[in-house]
Amino acid sequence: MCNFASFVLTKDRVFWSDKSDSHTEIIKEHGLHEYGSRGMNIIRVEISPNPLMKVWPSFKSWKYKVDQDLLPDWHIPMTTEKRARAALARRFKAGFTTIDASGYAALTSLDAPVAKNIYADGCAALTSLDAPVATYIDASGCAALTSLDAPVATYIDASGCAALTSLDAPGPASRRPPASRRCPASRRHPASRRPPASRSTG
Repeated sequence: MCNFASFVLTKDRVFWSDKSDSHTEIIKEHGLHEYGSRGMNIIRVEISPNPLMKVWPSFKSWKYKVDQDLLPDWHIPMTTEKRARAALARRFKAGFTTIDASGYAALTSLDAPVAKNIYADGCAALTSLDAPVATYIDASGCAALTSLDAPVATYIDASGCAALTSLDAPGPASRRPPASRRCPASRRHPASRRPPASRSTG
């Protein structure tokens, strides 16, 4: 299972995708060769947000993980991690097009200026969500959320947001969420009758 945020390292470069955090899709998108004449050519890594974080993004607390057993002969653990974390900073600077903060119960605010897809379901302490260009937002179960700024969203799930007092969203929104993630069949804005397929992983 591949998690946000995923990267694939070669000996001298680091790759990611703005479309998917599946290592398989990253390899395919960039035309990488997993094996060579000397064995493994790449390293799959993930650097995932700390579910206990209160402020986004708090990179120092993100957990680093190598997601494979066989490793290339050029792999040096500290160097590989340093390269991956540097790539995470570059990816953040360019802008996360997808943010997955699902279940981060301590998170209080989320500013996502360039994200198109936001998964913030179960962020019980989240009080504000600023998503000026997002088209898909799952904020279900964000019981403390008072303000949701999503002026161009075509799909919003705000079910269980009992404290919500301010919602900036267009209408009518799309009745079919994107095919990148399955959403709960609970109350949505607007109601969706057909959940999408799960996000690709691998």
